Amino acid sequence: MKLRCDGPTTPASTGQFRSVPRRCGTGFTMVELLVTMTILISLVVMASAVYSTYVRDADIQVLKQNLFMMRSAIQQFYLDHGRYPLDGADVYGNRVTFLDNATSELVHGVRSALDRQGANNFGFPKKRVRYLPEIPIDPTTNLVNWQILKVSNQSLNPGSVLHSDVVTNVLSANPEFAHL
Repeated sequence: MKLRCDGPTTPASTGQFRSVPRRCGTGFTMVELLVTMTILISLVVMASAVYSTYVRDADIQVLKQNLFMMRSAIQQFYLDHGRYPLDGADVYGNRVTFLDNATSELVHGVRSALDRQGANNFGFPKKRVRYLPEIPIDPTTNLVNWQILKVSNQSLNPGSVLHSDVVTNVLSANPEFAHL
Protein backbone atom coordinates (compact mmCIF):
# COMPACT_ATOMS: atom_id res chain seq x y z
CA MET A 1 0.00 0.00 0.00
CA LYS A 2 1.39 3.39 -0.96
CA LEU A 3 1.09 6.19 1.57
CA ARG A 4 0.58 9.69 0.22
CA CYS A 5 0.73 12.62 2.63
CA ASP A 6 0.00 16.27 1.94
CA GLY A 7 0.96 19.20 4.07
CA PRO A 8 4.30 21.06 4.35
CA THR A 9 6.09 21.91 7.54
CA THR A 10 5.81 25.61 8.50
CA PRO A 11 7.99 27.79 10.74
CA ALA A 12 6.57 28.51 14.16
CA SER A 13 6.76 31.93 15.83
CA THR A 14 9.73 30.77 17.87
CA GLY A 15 11.77 30.17 14.79
CA GLN A 16 11.61 26.46 15.02
CA PHE A 17 9.98 24.31 12.48
CA ARG A 18 7.15 22.32 13.72
CA SER A 19 5.00 19.98 11.85
CA VAL A 20 1.40 20.85 11.05
CA PRO A 21 -0.93 17.87 11.24
CA ARG A 22 -0.82 16.24 7.88
CA ARG A 23 -3.74 14.93 5.93
CA CYS A 24 -2.62 11.54 4.86
CA GLY A 25 -4.59 9.81 2.14
CA THR A 26 -4.47 6.06 2.26
CA GLY A 27 -5.48 4.03 -0.75
CA PHE A 28 -4.74 1.05 -2.92
CA THR A 29 -2.81 1.18 -6.10
CA MET A 30 -4.31 -0.18 -9.27
CA VAL A 31 -1.90 -3.14 -9.27
CA GLU A 32 -2.97 -4.12 -5.76
CA LEU A 33 -6.63 -3.96 -6.75
CA LEU A 34 -6.02 -6.07 -9.86
CA VAL A 35 -4.10 -8.72 -7.90
CA THR A 36 -6.83 -8.87 -5.26
CA MET A 37 -9.59 -9.15 -7.87
CA THR A 38 -7.67 -11.89 -9.71
CA ILE A 39 -7.31 -13.91 -6.51
CA LEU A 40 -11.00 -13.48 -5.64
CA ILE A 41 -12.15 -14.46 -9.12
CA SER A 42 -9.98 -17.58 -9.14
CA LEU A 43 -11.38 -18.59 -5.72
CA VAL A 44 -14.95 -18.13 -6.96
CA VAL A 45 -14.25 -20.25 -10.06
CA MET A 46 -12.76 -23.06 -7.97
CA ALA A 47 -15.62 -22.93 -5.47
CA SER A 48 -18.26 -23.02 -8.20
CA ALA A 49 -16.67 -26.11 -9.76
CA VAL A 50 -16.74 -27.93 -6.42
CA TYR A 51 -20.30 -26.72 -5.73
CA SER A 52 -21.58 -27.91 -9.11
CA THR A 53 -20.10 -31.35 -8.41
CA TYR A 54 -21.99 -31.51 -5.10
CA VAL A 55 -25.22 -30.38 -6.77
CA ARG A 56 -24.87 -33.04 -9.47
CA ASP A 57 -24.22 -35.75 -6.87
CA ALA A 58 -27.27 -34.59 -4.89
CA ASP A 59 -29.42 -34.71 -8.05
CA ILE A 60 -28.29 -38.28 -8.71
CA GLN A 61 -29.17 -39.30 -5.14
CA VAL A 62 -32.61 -37.70 -5.42
CA LEU A 63 -33.10 -39.45 -8.78
CA LYS A 64 -32.27 -42.81 -7.20
CA GLN A 65 -34.68 -42.16 -4.32
CA ASN A 66 -37.48 -41.09 -6.68
CA LEU A 67 -36.98 -44.16 -8.87
CA PHE A 68 -36.97 -46.45 -5.83
CA MET A 69 -40.14 -44.81 -4.49
CA MET A 70 -41.99 -45.10 -7.82
CA ARG A 71 -40.85 -48.68 -8.44
CA SER A 72 -41.86 -49.66 -4.91
CA ALA A 73 -45.28 -48.08 -5.43
CA ILE A 74 -45.73 -49.98 -8.71
CA GLN A 75 -44.80 -53.27 -7.05
CA GLN A 76 -47.06 -52.61 -4.05
CA PHE A 77 -49.90 -51.77 -6.43
CA TYR A 78 -49.31 -55.07 -8.23
CA LEU A 79 -49.29 -57.00 -4.94
CA ASP A 80 -52.51 -55.33 -3.78
CA HIS A 81 -54.51 -55.54 -7.02
CA GLY A 82 -52.94 -58.36 -9.04
CA ARG A 83 -52.26 -56.02 -11.95
CA TYR A 84 -49.97 -53.12 -12.80
CA PRO A 85 -51.11 -49.47 -12.91
CA LEU A 86 -52.88 -48.48 -16.12
CA ASP A 87 -51.82 -45.99 -18.76
CA GLY A 88 -54.66 -45.41 -21.20
CA ALA A 89 -58.22 -46.14 -20.09
CA ASP A 90 -59.75 -48.06 -17.22
CA VAL A 91 -62.62 -50.59 -17.32
CA TYR A 92 -65.20 -47.78 -17.43
CA GLY A 93 -63.48 -45.92 -20.28
CA ASN A 94 -62.09 -43.17 -18.07
CA ARG A 95 -58.78 -41.69 -19.17
CA VAL A 96 -55.93 -42.88 -16.93
CA THR A 97 -52.52 -41.31 -17.50
CA PHE A 98 -49.68 -42.69 -15.43
CA LEU A 99 -47.65 -39.45 -15.26
CA ASP A 100 -50.64 -37.16 -14.59
CA ASN A 101 -51.22 -36.41 -10.91
CA ALA A 102 -54.97 -36.01 -11.50
CA THR A 103 -55.56 -39.37 -13.20
CA SER A 104 -52.68 -41.62 -12.14
CA GLU A 105 -53.80 -44.67 -10.21
CA LEU A 106 -50.74 -44.40 -7.97
CA VAL A 107 -51.61 -40.82 -6.95
CA HIS A 108 -55.39 -40.63 -7.30
CA GLY A 109 -55.79 -44.10 -5.94
CA VAL A 110 -58.15 -46.93 -6.69
CA ARG A 111 -60.88 -48.19 -4.48
CA SER A 112 -60.15 -51.38 -2.63
CA ALA A 113 -62.95 -53.90 -2.26
CA LEU A 114 -61.25 -55.41 0.78
CA ASP A 115 -62.17 -54.25 4.24
CA ARG A 116 -59.72 -53.93 7.13
CA GLN A 117 -59.78 -57.65 7.88
CA GLY A 118 -58.98 -58.44 4.24
CA ALA A 119 -62.38 -59.95 3.48
CA ASN A 120 -64.16 -59.09 0.26
CA ASN A 121 -67.06 -56.81 1.10
CA PHE A 122 -69.29 -57.96 -1.78
CA GLY A 123 -67.29 -55.86 -4.25
CA PHE A 124 -68.30 -52.55 -2.69
CA PRO A 125 -65.19 -50.43 -2.20
CA LYS A 126 -64.79 -48.97 1.26
CA LYS A 127 -61.57 -47.00 1.01
CA ARG A 128 -59.34 -45.46 -1.62
CA VAL A 129 -55.77 -46.74 -1.60
CA ARG A 130 -53.14 -44.16 -2.60
CA TYR A 131 -49.55 -45.14 -3.24
CA LEU A 132 -47.82 -41.80 -3.90
CA PRO A 133 -48.67 -38.24 -2.82
CA GLU A 134 -47.66 -37.07 -6.31
CA ILE A 135 -45.57 -38.21 -9.24
CA PRO A 136 -42.08 -36.90 -8.38
CA ILE A 137 -40.02 -34.84 -10.80
CA ASP A 138 -36.92 -36.14 -12.49
CA PRO A 139 -34.22 -33.92 -10.90
CA THR A 140 -31.93 -34.27 -13.91
CA THR A 141 -34.52 -32.69 -16.21
CA ASN A 142 -36.64 -30.80 -13.61
CA LEU A 143 -39.78 -32.17 -15.27
CA VAL A 144 -42.23 -35.00 -14.71
CA ASN A 145 -41.18 -36.74 -17.89
CA TRP A 146 -40.17 -40.21 -16.83
CA GLN A 147 -39.62 -42.88 -19.43
CA ILE A 148 -42.27 -45.47 -18.65
CA LEU A 149 -42.02 -49.08 -19.72
CA LYS A 150 -45.47 -50.22 -20.81
CA VAL A 151 -46.77 -53.64 -21.66
CA SER A 152 -50.13 -54.54 -23.11
CA ASN A 153 -52.40 -55.78 -20.35
CA GLN A 154 -53.66 -58.50 -22.71
CA SER A 155 -50.16 -59.98 -22.96
CA LEU A 156 -49.86 -60.16 -19.15
CA ASN A 157 -53.42 -61.25 -18.43
CA PRO A 158 -55.04 -63.00 -21.40
CA GLY A 159 -58.81 -62.70 -21.26
CA SER A 160 -58.74 -59.55 -19.15
CA VAL A 161 -61.43 -56.95 -19.77
CA LEU A 162 -58.79 -54.20 -19.61
CA HIS A 163 -57.47 -53.42 -23.07
CA SER A 164 -55.15 -50.68 -21.86
CA ASP A 165 -51.39 -50.63 -21.45
CA VAL A 166 -49.95 -51.17 -17.99
CA VAL A 167 -46.80 -49.61 -16.54
CA THR A 168 -44.27 -52.12 -15.27
CA ASN A 169 -41.23 -49.90 -14.68
CA VAL A 170 -39.98 -46.30 -14.86
CA LEU A 171 -36.63 -44.89 -15.96
CA SER A 172 -35.14 -41.42 -16.09
CA ALA A 173 -35.93 -39.52 -19.28
CA ASN A 174 -32.35 -38.24 -19.27
CA PRO A 175 -30.39 -40.73 -21.43
CA GLU A 176 -27.32 -40.21 -19.25
CA PHE A 177 -29.12 -41.76 -16.27
CA ALA A 178 -31.36 -44.29 -18.03
CA HIS A 179 -29.26 -47.13 -16.60
CA LEU A 180 -30.29 -46.40 -12.99
